Amino acid sequence: MWNEIGILFTVCFLVVPILCQSEIPGRYCYYLLGEVQARLCFDCPAGKLLYNGKCHACPVAPFCTSTSYKESSSSVTVLQSRFCDSFGQNCYNCMKGTYGVRCELSCDDRCDSNGCAYYSGNCFRCDDGYWGDTCSSACPVGCSGSRCDQVTGVCDVECPSKCDDQGCDKTSGNCVTCDTGWYGDTCNNPCFPNCDDQGCDRVTGDCVVCDTGWYGNTCNTQCPTTCDIQGCDRTSGVCVACDSGWYGDYCGSRCPSHCLTLDCDKFTGNCFSCQTGWTGPRCDTRLCTGHCLDDTCDDSGLCVSCSHGYRGQQCLEKCDTHCGDDGCDRETAVCTGCGTGRHGARCQNVCFQNCVGGCGQYDAICNDCNVGFYGDFCNLTCNVNCNSNLCSRNGACTDGCVDGWTEPICDRPCDVEYCSRCRESGETVVCVQCDSPYTGSDCSRRCPENCESLYEFS
Repeated sequence: MWNEIGILFTVCFLVVPILCQSEIPGRYCYYLLGEVQARLCFDCPAGKLLYNGKCHACPVAPFCTSTSYKESSSSVTVLQSRFCDSFGQNCYNCMKGTYGVRCELSCDDRCDSNGCAYYSGNCFRCDDGYWGDTCSSACPVGCSGSRCDQVTGVCDVECPSKCDDQGCDKTSGNCVTCDTGWYGDTCNNPCFPNCDDQGCDRVTGDCVVCDTGWYGNTCNTQCPTTCDIQGCDRTSGVCVACDSGWYGDYCGSRCPSHCLTLDCDKFTGNCFSCQTGWTGPRCDTRLCTGHCLDDTCDDSGLCVSCSHGYRGQQCLEKCDTHCGDDGCDRETAVCTGCGTGRHGARCQNVCFQNCVGGCGQYDAICNDCNVGFYGDFCNLTCNVNCNSNLCSRNGACTDGCVDGWTEPICDRPCDVEYCSRCRESGETVVCVQCDSPYTGSDCSRRCPENCESLYEFS
């Protein structure tokens, strides 16, 4: 229980909680039973004074209010109650624009709309053009926008456009840090074009990271063109990996020519695997010892088959020079075929003189004969009575006989009277063309006048 001078003392009574009437809804007060019967409140609403267990209006300081504020000289936020003191003499806080224990004083007109501190009257912030605790000092002439630092009075500096959100030094105007892509004290220099999207160092302009394919502090040197798509080391320019077919730090050396698929180790140049017929780390040692067909040989290095023109166990000996394109037998050296004009097992013999298109390798029979010759070896002369001196391989005249001779050999006179062209028929001679105007198989009948002979041939 409170006495009249506000001192709390203890009275032992039965206490029953009930709601206070017409004060703070929902708040409890004590209803005392015993020697004293009263409703004593523990709390009052804004603008009321708690006195003798009852809420009274603050008799003075009509500007008392509730708020929170930060003293201009401190970083600590002071939370104020919204009540006057227990005697109703002093405010715990003031409405904006006033200060003092009874909020009876007005803040300086040069304080901005946030007003001033409850106890000191110091402005929370000054209007443009003023500085100091109470904003009583004018900013120096020439400050941008008439603005200056509220504590020091130093002109506010308008930071360069490429300073980032951290702004700049108020004295020098130098940026704290730059927007990405710029460097320099005032961030007025663009980063080098081959810096990636992380930009560059604010002071030196050195790129943080280079675009792929470039290296150096400012990424102004191109990686070797034979580096693969991963590019090269930022500092040294050494390739991360090489394009197919190249090796070395800078991928400037060709892989050995007998590497399978032409790929090799980037550092050593050793092949991952070799082409057929080659062995060794760099595939520069022939596995096959001779002229192997398709460079194919067995595990001992002996050829499976010889290339055309070579023979022997190791395919090191050449076939005879007159063997044809198919070469010769690997073991016997017998030619598989002969070149034109040669015959014999090893094509050591020349075909007969009048052979045309060569002759058989083993029988020497001519494939064809020169004009005027016939026979298997073209060593017989066509009959002189053959027209155009042409005859077949058996000697028969292919273009017929000159007049007066019997086909097909033309070596027998045509002795039928009035016959200009005869042909042998067994042992007899038959006329195949009569002289005009005779007709019949033996040209013995004379055609009537003005008739044309039916046995006249062109």
